[in-house]
Amino acid sequence: MKSSWAEPDVRDEVVDYVRCWSDKTGIKATKMIRWIGIHRSKYYDWASRYGKVNEHNAWIPRDFWLAGWEKQAIIDYYYDHPLEGYRRLTYMMMDDDVVAVSPSSVYRVLTNASLLSRWNRKPSKKGTGFHQPLRAHEHWHIDISYINICGTFYYLCSILDGFSRYIVHWEIRQAMTEADVEIILQRGREKFPDAKTGADSGAGLYSVSGGVTPMGAILASQTNLYLLQGRLPPYSFNRFTGSALGTIGERGQSGCYALLTPDSRFVRGNAKFHEAGYELAEHNTESKDHIATHPNGRRLVVSGNTAYLLTKTSLSAIRRNNGSLRWSVPCDCPYALILAGDVLFAGGTNKVIAYSTTNGNELWCRTVNGRARGLAAADGRLFVSTDTGSIHMFAND
Repeated sequence: MKSSWAEPDVRDEVVDYVRCWSDKTGIKATKMIRWIGIHRSKYYDWASRYGKVNEHNAWIPRDFWLAGWEKQAIIDYYYDHPLEGYRRLTYMMMDDDVVAVSPSSVYRVLTNASLLSRWNRKPSKKGTGFHQPLRAHEHWHIDISYINICGTFYYLCSILDGFSRYIVHWEIRQAMTEADVEIILQRGREKFPDAKTGADSGAGLYSVSGGVTPMGAILASQTNLYLLQGRLPPYSFNRFTGSALGTIGERGQSGCYALLTPDSRFVRGNAKFHEAGYELAEHNTESKDHIATHPNGRRLVVSGNTAYLLTKTSLSAIRRNNGSLRWSVPCDCPYALILAGDVLFAGGTNKVIAYSTTNGNELWCRTVNGRARGLAAADGRLFVSTDTGSIHMFAND
């Protein structure tokens, strides 16, 4: 027994024999084990495994495990109903008398067969490390440190080349705001105008990164690009070179609404001034000079010599050449405004109203679900999107 493997039944018989005769004769079990010729540790190991089969640290088939034909039936049924979720498939298979398994088993079978990965996920780059640039000025790093100079703390901002670790440019400043970093980065670009400072996955004219916090739509004129920054003033770039042209308006004049007019004006929205909470300001696109302000303005549409201004409580038509008022009517639809032909459409809470551009008369009113935030007109149809996720379409009768 010392040199050969014992069947579970033989082990149990030995344990039963020792226990039985030890009780009857009063002889200690350890002495009987020595007479039988097995080691004491082996006997007590057999006693602890009494009535158990040998598993040898491997999976032992269980009665409740899925058979191969059941797994294949689940996969085949999924191919016949690819648009159904795994939970619905579970009960559909029960109704169709295919297999009776739990939803978790269906999920496990389909996952192992790679049938539930419906998105083309890219492999994770986590843990792969940083890809070292292959030439100078292909990738720059910006490092900001806090240093003590004669008892006073300053900010040290350094631009390092990722390939050579060369310090492209550095400055010590008393403050380190977004504008400060942008200035330092621009001075580094002026030293090396041909440097590629941003990661670009494809061919392009230029790449601009850092210094701005885009929030909202990007507007493009013939020569410039305009980026809205939410709580910061809009930022402009040269459309052909990507060079920064600075902000439009004073600090604190911000918003996420803007408009380019046919007469070369940039209209920005602001939510910080005036008791009603909004204003619209017009600037010259080239000089950035402030031209006009529309207190409480929410939306603006320009057509020829007329500007249609929407506020929280009114809709007005204003002559662009002298600023005189053509007409003004009450309007409680302050969320969106578009022009389609000779009709203005304004979006409000649970409704959309159409107005005549001639005199401001209301033409019709339609009900929608939620606040009408987006309006679009095409092919004689009006499309309305609301903050509840609904999209409504209206057509001519």
